[in-house]
Amino acid sequence: MNLNDLKNLFTGPVLINLDRIITPKLITLFYLGGLTAIGLLSINHLFFSFRFGFGNGLWSILEITVFSTLAFILLRAICEVALIFFKSHEKVVTAHNRSRRLATSPSLIEDVRAAIEDLAQDDAPAEFESKTAPRQTSATEQAEAPVKRASPRRTARRAPRTTKSRASK
Repeated sequence: MNLNDLKNLFTGPVLINLDRIITPKLITLFYLGGLTAIGLLSINHLFFSFRFGFGNGLWSILEITVFSTLAFILLRAICEVALIFFKSHEKVVTAHNRSRRLATSPSLIEDVRAAIEDLAQDDAPAEFESKTAPRQTSATEQAEAPVKRASPRRTARRAPRTTKSRASK
């Protein structure tokens, strides 16, 4: 995370718009702040302990080593658990964002309605067509128009054979 990212975070629509997840980046900042706090508290404790004598100062070095290590491990574990949580729920967030985008696009019902209207206009009965003025078609439209077949379209399905044809073979 660089300075431009921080600038965009505080000045851009990132804080207002909830389409992006920024918490993993903030966890990194939290981790770095925690490491800084552990280091500063350790140094403060070291100087404070040496004020009361050399023996107390040596004892504080042992305390700093043990407690700083435990604090580092605890901080690291908390940050890793938080990152794992967000990574495991990343698919849910992307699905939610996708559904949000789909909600703004035309719905399935509107798409079906438009398709039915198109089909109704294409297959209008002859009595309705006679009431309207005949439409002039250009040569390119006539060339692109599908050829109407007199016979029904054949499909991949075959009719079952009769017993006579099986017996004769």
